[in-house]
Amino acid sequence: MSSTSIVRDQIESVTFTMNTDNEIRAISVLEVTSPVAFDQLGNALPHGLYDQRLGPLERGINCPTCSQSYLNCPGHASHIELSVPLYNPLAFSQMLLMMKMKCQNCHSFKCGEKGCRVFEAKINLIDRGCVREAMELDDELSKMDVREGNLDANNSDDDGETMGTKNGDELDAPLRLSKVDKFLAEKASSSVGHDKVVLSSHERRIKREIIQEFMTVNRASTKKCESCGAISPGIRQDASNKIFQSALTGKAIKHNEANHARITPASMEYSADAAIQRDDVEDEHTDDDESDDDDDDDEGGKPAAAKKQSDKFVHPLEVMKQIEITWRKCPSTCCHVFGCAHVSDITSLQSKQEGFTIFFSRVVSVTPARFRPPMSVANMTVEHSQNFYLNKIITANQTIRESIESEKVMANGNNSSSSDSDSDSENNKAATPAAAAGEQSYERAKRGRTVNVPRRFAPRGSGE
Repeated sequence: MSSTSIVRDQIESVTFTMNTDNEIRAISVLEVTSPVAFDQLGNALPHGLYDQRLGPLERGINCPTCSQSYLNCPGHASHIELSVPLYNPLAFSQMLLMMKMKCQNCHSFKCGEKGCRVFEAKINLIDRGCVREAMELDDELSKMDVREGNLDANNSDDDGETMGTKNGDELDAPLRLSKVDKFLAEKASSSVGHDKVVLSSHERRIKREIIQEFMTVNRASTKKCESCGAISPGIRQDASNKIFQSALTGKAIKHNEANHARITPASMEYSADAAIQRDDVEDEHTDDDESDDDDDDDEGGKPAAAKKQSDKFVHPLEVMKQIEITWRKCPSTCCHVFGCAHVSDITSLQSKQEGFTIFFSRVVSVTPARFRPPMSVANMTVEHSQNFYLNKIITANQTIRESIESEKVMANGNNSSSSDSDSDSENNKAATPAAAAGEQSYERAKRGRTVNVPRRFAPRGSGE
């Protein structure tokens, strides 16, 4: 473009995001697995933090990755594969907020499907320049409910029978819901408003208020889920890297039992932790069933059994699974509330469903070796200060991986031993009729009824 040409384009938006796990793996040249960087002779070990493929550390050595010299090699990044997911420290507060907004039983937002569709319709109207319609959407839905209620009342007066009115309401309910769904689908579609609308400061403020209202409605700890009717336990954080689940009150547990809602772990990947949490859930229900009604009248509505129980630690695998289920159920709502930093195509539903990865990381990026050079003093090599923390990550990761592998081996051994015991019991059951048949044939042989008698079926002490 020449300096005299007219600029006809303008910047519409600027987005800052973080690399995904796949992007980190793509720019990495190797996986670091060894916490030891140098051997006793001072040579860099393979798959260590100073592997030669990460770039030369001295002059006169060419890089084996790009074949450039020490001065021309830009350095090459590596990565560490984690055995368990790691919370993104920059998005931990938002992830904790999502855990408080969702239902722990059905893993949907507490406002229900209709509340999410109303929220999506409002955001779509604002984004397409229909701010007034978005602010009046609740009034229109209320008028629709009033009109439907008046029609139901007229129908009940004509019928004059209670049973007939109940059946009529049951028949009209799907029709009423279909009308509301069609209305909300129309408001959330691209047929309203205009494309590529630049929002003013007033419109952006209204959009923020609608999102904040949606968060406030769903994050209430005592709010019942509109989808399944369950009351979810409280969620709290500890030191910005741990999540704990509080115990339910006696009234909440009885309410969940009445609605056939059981708060159970969603993840089966970490079997030991999931089994422990399932046992805790069973113990909670057993203790609450045996408790007296006087516990419900205690201060704060907390039973004595719940006060003695400590908060349960929620494993990151369980948190990741719950977040994934909720995000895949309501991808558009989650993108509007928590952003779509890891969504490559905002118009693709499949791409939206992967947006939950912004909260977690299964890969740790390692900077090139030239940005953390070692220091040589006499005949001793001292590593960079960043390597201290990277070595701790590698060591802890190896410990966790070995623990998981040992648990899998023990689980497989228990399964094989149980299968062997089952096969032995079946063999014993099969041998019992054969032994009985042998006893009968031997008795018949003694009476002269048969001639060929297997010796293995002869009873001991018979003299045969």
